[in-house]
Amino acid sequence: MFQKKKFTYQEMIFMKEKIVKLWEKTKELAARVLAKAKAERAEAVASLTVEVDGMVFDGDEKAQERMARAVLMADSPEEQTEWVLANSTVAIVTAAQLRRACKLAGKAQTTLWTKPYTK
Repeated sequence: MFQKKKFTYQEMIFMKEKIVKLWEKTKELAARVLAKAKAERAEAVASLTVEVDGMVFDGDEKAQERMARAVLMADSPEEQTEWVLANSTVAIVTAAQLRRACKLAGKAQTTLWTKPYTK
């Protein structure tokens, strides 16, 4: 059925070099694919918005930090503060609303964050 072929030393060296080059190209391609996926992820995270009680909040990382800080500094869930919403309008929101918005944004970011590693 199949005959075993004996390769010369030069043929084996040549095949090894081809395999190494192919492996290096594969690694480079994988790195480019991952970098592209990470860039797409960063863009998606930067444009995150979430809705709470009919108000649309920015959900990017900076917005999450600001929301978390406001919630942390509030004396009660009912404490109110002025907040700039995603459409650049100012609204009066409670610490409880900010907490929900921050939690939704964090969950959405987590979903986006793992995508480059699961494709």
